[in-house]
Amino acid sequence: MPDNKEAEHGQTDPFALNISWCFGFNKEVGVTNISPNSSKKLILYAAGHTGIIYDFVNNTQTLLQGHTSNITCIAASGNKRWVALGDNGPDNMISIWDTTTGTPIRNIFDVGGVMSLAISNDARYVAMISSLNNEFIIWDWTSENDEPLFRKELDANPQTFLTFNPENSSELASNSLHEVIFYHFDEKNLTVHIPDLPEKDFNKPIGNFSQTAFKPGSTEALAGSKDGSVTVFDNDGLAENGAFKRVLKLVKLIDDPITVVTNFEDLVAVGSKDGAVRFYDSQLRIKNWYGTFDSGCVDSISFACNDKNSSEGDEVVQAIPAESTLTAEPFVVTDFTISTSESIICHVPAKTNKVKKLLQEHDDAVKAIDTHPVSNYIAVGSYCGLLKIWDYIEKSEVNSRAFGLGNEITEVCYDKIGEFLAVGFYDGTILILDSTTLETIQGGEFCHAKALITQLAFSHDSIFLAATDLDDTTTLIKRTSDSENEWSYIGRNKAHYKSIVNIIFGIALDSNVPRLLTLGMDRNLVEYDILNSTEDNLIVMSTDKIEQSATPVSCAWYPPINKEHFLLVANSEYKYKLLNATTKRCRKTLLGPTHGSHIQKIVNLGYPEDKHYIAFITEDKIGMTTLPLDGNPHNTTALLAHCDGASNVVACPHSRFLFTAGGKVCRMWEVNPEVLHATAALGGSGLAPFYQLLEGGKEGPLAKEMEEYFYYSQMRSQSVATTEHRKVGQYVALEEVPNIMRALGFYPTELQVQDMINEVKFSQYVDTGKTVSEVDLDTLIKLYCNHRPVFGLPLYKVYDAFSTLAGAEGCGRIDRGLLLSLLQNKGEHISEPELAEYLASLLELYGSATNKEDKMSSVPAAEASTTLEKVLPETKYPDRFMYDLQLLAKQVMAVKRASSHVSNLAGKELAPIPHKPTNPFKIPPENEIFQLRDAERQRKKSDREKQRALRVHEKTTYAHQMRARTLKARQPFGDVDLDDAALEDTKDQIIGQDDPLQLATRDRNVEKEDLASFVAKKREMFLVQYSLGVKRDEMRKLEEIAQAEEKKLEKAEQFLEEDAMMFDEFLKENDKNSVEAIKQAEQETKAKMEKVSEIKKIQAQITALKSEISKNEDQLKEYQTYKKFLEDLTPPEWKTEREKRRTARRAERKKKRAEERPSPSTPSQPTSSGKRASISKGTPRGSIGGRRKQSVLPGDAESLVSATSAEAPVAQESDYESDDSCELYFADPQQLLNIFAELEEQNLSLIQNSQETEEALDEMKQTIETTKAKMNKETEVLKAQISSLESQISAEEEKSKELEHKSKMFSYGHYEGDGQEKMLELLNEKVEEVYRSCIGDNEANISTLQMLTNIENRLEELFEHIEMMPQEKVELAEKAKEKERRLKLREEKREQQRLHQEERVRKALERAKADPKVQTGKRLVFRSKPPEVQKKKTDVVDKKNEEDEELAYYFS
Repeated sequence: MPDNKEAEHGQTDPFALNISWCFGFNKEVGVTNISPNSSKKLILYAAGHTGIIYDFVNNTQTLLQGHTSNITCIAASGNKRWVALGDNGPDNMISIWDTTTGTPIRNIFDVGGVMSLAISNDARYVAMISSLNNEFIIWDWTSENDEPLFRKELDANPQTFLTFNPENSSELASNSLHEVIFYHFDEKNLTVHIPDLPEKDFNKPIGNFSQTAFKPGSTEALAGSKDGSVTVFDNDGLAENGAFKRVLKLVKLIDDPITVVTNFEDLVAVGSKDGAVRFYDSQLRIKNWYGTFDSGCVDSISFACNDKNSSEGDEVVQAIPAESTLTAEPFVVTDFTISTSESIICHVPAKTNKVKKLLQEHDDAVKAIDTHPVSNYIAVGSYCGLLKIWDYIEKSEVNSRAFGLGNEITEVCYDKIGEFLAVGFYDGTILILDSTTLETIQGGEFCHAKALITQLAFSHDSIFLAATDLDDTTTLIKRTSDSENEWSYIGRNKAHYKSIVNIIFGIALDSNVPRLLTLGMDRNLVEYDILNSTEDNLIVMSTDKIEQSATPVSCAWYPPINKEHFLLVANSEYKYKLLNATTKRCRKTLLGPTHGSHIQKIVNLGYPEDKHYIAFITEDKIGMTTLPLDGNPHNTTALLAHCDGASNVVACPHSRFLFTAGGKVCRMWEVNPEVLHATAALGGSGLAPFYQLLEGGKEGPLAKEMEEYFYYSQMRSQSVATTEHRKVGQYVALEEVPNIMRALGFYPTELQVQDMINEVKFSQYVDTGKTVSEVDLDTLIKLYCNHRPVFGLPLYKVYDAFSTLAGAEGCGRIDRGLLLSLLQNKGEHISEPELAEYLASLLELYGSATNKEDKMSSVPAAEASTTLEKVLPETKYPDRFMYDLQLLAKQVMAVKRASSHVSNLAGKELAPIPHKPTNPFKIPPENEIFQLRDAERQRKKSDREKQRALRVHEKTTYAHQMRARTLKARQPFGDVDLDDAALEDTKDQIIGQDDPLQLATRDRNVEKEDLASFVAKKREMFLVQYSLGVKRDEMRKLEEIAQAEEKKLEKAEQFLEEDAMMFDEFLKENDKNSVEAIKQAEQETKAKMEKVSEIKKIQAQITALKSEISKNEDQLKEYQTYKKFLEDLTPPEWKTEREKRRTARRAERKKKRAEERPSPSTPSQPTSSGKRASISKGTPRGSIGGRRKQSVLPGDAESLVSATSAEAPVAQESDYESDDSCELYFADPQQLLNIFAELEEQNLSLIQNSQETEEALDEMKQTIETTKAKMNKETEVLKAQISSLESQISAEEEKSKELEHKSKMFSYGHYEGDGQEKMLELLNEKVEEVYRSCIGDNEANISTLQMLTNIENRLEELFEHIEMMPQEKVELAEKAKEKERRLKLREEKREQQRLHQEERVRKALERAKADPKVQTGKRLVFRSKPPEVQKKKTDVVDKKNEEDEELAYYFS
């Protein structure tokens, strides 16, 4: 099964979601052929932010991941092993990969965005052009140094293309639309040169460059342009290096724009807009032309690596195409790949001219995807009108349909059994297709919607189809007949006044009735009565508002984990809400994923064994969450899916794969839930994940404060001022939850309060039937983490809200009465006494009395208006309102906590708590928790900047800074960050309240001093005073210098003012000229618009006339067809008579014209007659349009009149001819009926004759079959007799042979049975071996003689076949076999020689390695040769003679 190659390289699935396949690619980047040799066929392209190595032979993908933005550039080395990828996003980088293993080798970060990228042919250098500042940067990436070799900011247009010289890695070239830049570098210097483009020398503009390439084997460079020409650059005569080039010539190659220029060995390849690829030699002469792609403009050309070591046979060389030249020599190139502007990738093998289309992907944004509910298919539709069906297991295209441009596909949806596929379009059209053939079913087109189709959904029984569009309307279609697949339109309804974010079908409880619900950005959940809806009447059953401030973004049915049936809703405030499926009331609020942006869409993932998950997409990520939902952030994971935005997500039926769409790419993700479970386990269990959500964790201040408020709420419920014994437990009353939330800085609305209380109150009602009235600390922490705002409430949102209210008046301010009216009437209801109570509580209008809470809770209605007038001024401005809010926040933050630590109060008797003058609840600002670290960093930074700005004598020491910090910590506002003025006021208040002794000793360290330290301090004081005196003198001198400089500055300012006045006069004059020019341009524009409108009117008239003419022409063709049919049926006699009548009428008309013709012109008017003759000659008979096209001068009126009078008879004659041509033989339809009746009778007679002939033929066939059967029977009998006779003959022959053998045996003396048996067995084996090679296995176990007979028969057949074959082929075959035999013998001989040589070498080595033997003494010499033993050979000779005789007897 095809898949990606990550597993082959030892990589496992490290995430819960892993990319398995990518459909689509970035056509702007192009394709690179990285095939290293002829055995591997690999291409590299970009799919979004992922690089893809595609093996199109084995249909596998290797994914190169790591970029976070769309890949903009790809470059490959000469041997195709090393490739570099670059992107142009915020976290841009260059990654270098080894294509043999698919592993990253090096990453270069923060390069400023990659506009163009190149890698040298030897893979040593990587160069790029930055899109940030058009900077050229080059690295030696093989070294350990991270710094680039050179970088230079270019003073030119942005360079869109960059390339290395393949023969010299120290030279580069780049180009923009208007210039070409050449680079040369060595170890020390970088040379950048921009050649001049002398347009005057060539008498034509030079520019509009597309790509640049170096000409092989020379110092020239070629730059292709949009006008089809190539600009040739060459080294200047006095050039120091290859960077100094000049324009040598312009060569016009083609008429179409050149889009690609590259080289292969000594050839130059050029791609053009007409979709052709041309090859030129070094003299730019055409060598070959591939013009058969027909796939759009060529965007890239890439050649495979030239594998010079590969051995190709003669037949391969013969298959290579010939050049497009007179010599027609073989055109030798490697395989190459092209990509086109229509998102098509084609591959051209070197052996043939056959173009193979590898990929044809979507040319526009992909948004519409859906998976087949039964098969392994996914449907992908895009805005280019292309619909493709893929088998995502086999990674193969199943079917496709192109709807054409203008038919943008926005949504697709399969029904629940996979029989139909619904497709929505940009213009509001809905098509229902057959899911197999992709053909529109009969009556399956609906055009009731008037805007873009956003969503489609089928009911669970595939009877209903619902759609939503951009006009916020819902359309319902119903299947009326199951057998005939008929669909009918039910109706539309605009139940939302904002965009619809989701449409969903469900099933009613305890029934099989479908439910239809839509969720909109207007925060309404609408359910429709689809069963009672009639034609053009879609009934709304209910409308429920499910959100107050957030915006719902997606919904899905919650899996049946609990007994209660829920609808899961995600909103824009990063929250999940579980709504009761029947009442649609919020039952639970949970913290959602916070991965960059809020959720865009949710889908369910169902697994066996009660494992349930949900998948989601955010703005650019895909994520997955374990169910049941509880707000634990460790149960969720998310990864980057589409850096340019994820638009859709679907799941396959078995939930093994997820599919996301974004940009022009569709990604396939493999789901690995075990990794998600392992990640959740690492995050901790119980309350550990929720403590991590609190600032500071479990031991942080927020957790401690929450615990204090929890116990304080118990005390508060028992009355704060009581003196009785207090009871502290593990629960707090449910009514105290809102107060604790407000004390922690979370101010829920009344609806949120009600949702929190109901969530806890009915949490156990389904299981136990009882409600909950108390809440413990663990539940309180979970409620706080799940319900509080994720990012708090920043002050700028309050400012925006107040500005919106103030903007209604149009003057940026709001009246007190209007503000109070809005607060009381808009949103949640709040009465005037309640409003007065809240404002009085916040501003502490009732002081710090003991019964303050009682006073705040009993504000009389009569005093409410007075209280509001006291608190609020008559007019409020936004800036002033924000200042009051900040001051109020500082005052509230300065309030000390009401009680100390009460965590150990459980089980102890509490003493009466004295009344505190401040509120015991601390209300920190919402943004303090998340911005504390940033504020501290900013404060330290500002302090350092202030210290740098101070003069030397103004700077303080470290000890003085510590004392100042201590003083600041003692101020009564606690840790409030006041400004400098407030700090000085606070310091004055402190000084005014303390006594002099306390002020004198506040910041002093009282220590015991001895005489030596006293003297040392005095000496130090003297030195300090002396240094101060020196500094004062120096300061005085500096002040004098400063005064002199100030005088100079004043004079300079005066000069500047004079220059400014002159510049103002110049600007006024310039403005006056510009106003006049604008007026003139407006007049010209107005005149142009009038002319354009006139042209459009005339064009509309012309179009109408053309359409009318085309209609008349079609009607005329139809009538002419009828006329031809009638003419064929007309009798020839009548046609002859008609021709005679026409001839007579023509003769009569000629006679009349001759009589009516005027007298010839007088000689005094030759010009007029000549003109008349020319007009008559140039104008065809009966053609009015031809006369209108003649140009007539004013003085030719008389000639025109005469010409018109002369042509009048001609026109009359044509009219007569047209009347004659309309004359028909058939004047009555009955004539045609009679002819048809005669033809019918003739046909009947012919049919009867044919039937009789067929009957006779059948009789003949039966007679032949019976005769054939008789002959077959007789033949079988004869064959049986022949076979019996042959068997008898063979038996007699065997007997005779046996007798003959016996006689021979007895006649030859000695007979050795064993030797003969062995010889017969040996012969049998040899014969059987020959039989097996010639005929086959001896399955019937026939005898040796029979095998020999069959071999002879086979040889005879082969000889006959050879004689029938052409003599040339036989001779070629014999030569080939002879050549093969000789080669085999030669190889065997060479092998023997090699073995013999190796043996000799081995023995020589052994002799060389052996220890030399030194012979001592005399050499041994044989005195005499021992006698040889003579053996008898008579027996052997006799035996050989006997064997020869036997062989001669049996085989001669």
